[in-house]
Amino acid sequence: MKRALIFAEESVRVGVLRENLEVDGYEVRVMRSLEDALLALEQESKFDLVVGDVLLTSTEEWSQIIKIANQRQIKTLLVDTISGGSFV
Repeated sequence: MKRALIFAEESVRVGVLRENLEVDGYEVRVMRSLEDALLALEQESKFDLVVGDVLLTSTEEWSQIIKIANQRQIKTLLVDTISGGSFV
């Protein structure tokens, strides 16, 4: 079975996205923060898809996401980011 990880600080879109992915045959894991998602990515077996909707406050957070995605060979990484700082 394909595995997906969704991380979002607000749950408005999560329910619909989760339902659609489950219909498409994904086992879906939902995290409510970037920190929890990073922990799941480091500890759990491979995810085929990672979807995030978070407020990034530094470039280091983005770098962590990319590093873990590369280490875990994640095929698809979608992140809708909003910058909370002046680094962008």
